[in-house]
Amino acid sequence: MKRILLILIFFLILGAAIGGRLYILQIRDHGFYKALAQGQQGIVSFAKGQRGTIFAKDKEGLVYLLAANHKVPFAFASPAEIEDPGTTAEIVSHILAISKETILPILQ
Repeated sequence: MKRILLILIFFLILGAAIGGRLYILQIRDHGFYKALAQGQQGIVSFAKGQRGTIFAKDKEGLVYLLAANHKVPFAFASPAEIEDPGTTAEIVSHILAISKETILPILQ
């Protein structure tokens, strides 16, 4: 009977120690471990390489350009969200160096 009581007390103390440690890790020090995990996960670096130009050579040895990178200016507008198409066309025409008459029908 004493052995069973001793084993029961041992398991209760062990369970209390484990529960106390879990409380410390998950409740009390939660903020520290959350910040530590976010810091480790946030160390992501993106290395964007430049694509090379692709050439092909035919039987005679002539070289042809198949693919190359070109930067192209891009602009878009949502006509439903434009309150005054005339003013917007005037502003955009100065930025894009296109006449107002060309832009106005697109914005309406």
